[in-house]
Amino acid sequence: MNSTERLTGIGNRRFFQQKLQIHIEQFDKHGIPFSLLVMDIDHFKQVNDIYGHAIGDLVLAQLGVLLKTAARDQDIPARFGGEEFILLLGQTDEEKAFEIAQQLIKQFEKTIWPSVGRLTVSIGCTTFKKGDTESSVFEHADDALYESKRNGRNQATQYEAMKRM
Repeated sequence: MNSTERLTGIGNRRFFQQKLQIHIEQFDKHGIPFSLLVMDIDHFKQVNDIYGHAIGDLVLAQLGVLLKTAARDQDIPARFGGEEFILLLGQTDEEKAFEIAQQLIKQFEKTIWPSVGRLTVSIGCTTFKKGDTESSVFEHADDALYESKRNGRNQATQYEAMKRM
């Protein structure tokens, strides 16, 4: 079974789900914190419509390289599907996760994308808490991602802060 997504060179969805399960077990047994970033390229459909799917694939591949480069040793970058990517942040609490998300926003914003120029991403961020499950932690990050999109894109939203408002 291949765990690497061919186009981007990072983990695929199944690989991410296996690693997420391990992180949940480590949290339950040892209280080791971890966080999840879910990100989506803003207006990616326009990239495919204007430049074609071959250029869209180049953008996705470069995003994979960027995530691999940005990931620390304990992090797991993965492509969830389409233009949606995940960064599983091992040993990372709420504050550090949001800091990493904001750094990624800046890094993507200043990147020159192949044939396209500048693009942005929106990020949803959450930290696993007692009582969370595999599906709830992803759902929280995804809710925060959509909040970033509703609020103008090119930003990170932290689920926990969103819920405190």
